[in-house]
Amino acid sequence: PYFSAAWLTPRLMSFVRRHPEIDLRLHHSYHPADHRREGIDIGINWGSGTWPGVHAEKVLDGSLIAVLAPALLDETGPLADPSALLRLPLFYEFDLAHWRAWAQAAGRADATLGESLRLSDSHALRRVACDGHGVALFFAALVEDDLAQGRLAQPFPVKVHIGADYFLNYPAGAELPRKARLFRGWLMDMLAETQAGRTDATGL
Repeated sequence: PYFSAAWLTPRLMSFVRRHPEIDLRLHHSYHPADHRREGIDIGINWGSGTWPGVHAEKVLDGSLIAVLAPALLDETGPLADPSALLRLPLFYEFDLAHWRAWAQAAGRADATLGESLRLSDSHALRRVACDGHGVALFFAALVEDDLAQGRLAQPFPVKVHIGADYFLNYPAGAELPRKARLFRGWLMDMLAETQAGRTDATGL
């Protein structure tokens, strides 16, 4: 659902304008669709990509980064070291071990973690970070607009991958219907544009 709200839905009118003849319907779920039983042509889900009877194509990287509100940075002062960040209240969506993995990636595997709280909803996780309550471990690819607009800040350029990404998925061994192929083509175009914009912004 968060992928839809943060990335897909803001771009959907582009698809509607390109293919006004297609009646596109979105169904939000935390789990991959049972395509044949539910009659869903194509899906986008976060996970390992190894779902039975499903062909999966990676479309968005699932790496996590540590983000917080600029106002909290103003309050704490510059964080000169990742250990200082790790002493702040820490929020996460899946497993506290992911904060340990971030600490290790930051070269601070033995750092003491601050108080932590699991929020099993991406919207809530983003909100506590934006409201300045602490540091959230969040999807790098889905927080780019917040970083660009100054709603959130990333004090350290550290990413951690926890073995899951966003995948386009559809029934294995079956040809995609024409409408689903058109949607897939449009989605790949949008992803390419996003990557091109990111490259232009970084100069890489």
